[in-house]
Amino acid sequence: MITNFKRKTSDGLRYFERDGAIYWELYFQCPVCLQMGIKDTPLSYWWHASCKPSNGQSNKIFIGDNGKYICEYCEHSEVIVLWAYHCPRHQEKDESTPRYLKCENVKALSKVISVAGMMVEEAGEDWLIKVLIEIRAQFRDPKYNQK
Repeated sequence: MITNFKRKTSDGLRYFERDGAIYWELYFQCPVCLQMGIKDTPLSYWWHASCKPSNGQSNKIFIGDNGKYICEYCEHSEVIVLWAYHCPRHQEKDESTPRYLKCENVKALSKVISVAGMMVEEAGEDWLIKVLIEIRAQFRDPKYNQK
């Protein structure tokens, strides 16, 4: 479990450093909804669905400038382009099982990260540019075949 969090301000997003990367709490709109043309998706925190923390611990997702997500509780880490997202906006009303979808559009994913004001404001432009470069490289890399 990750415990070495820092904050730039008392009410700001948490962040930590690991293996040369800086990870910030993920706080953005659903990139799959944007890809699907669903408008007005709210900014929100994201949780690792397959992790079941105990004792009131959190399983929030953090995004690193190395192009990876990591769960603060179980520390599962994965490149951003392989992650699947679930949100109520792209869930069909008659589906009882949550539907997890990958964002297969580099522009949609880049846009939700770029316009996540609080996250980008705190992390800074240099961090944002590193993340976007990593995402672009992942989408271009055949080993992360998106189709």
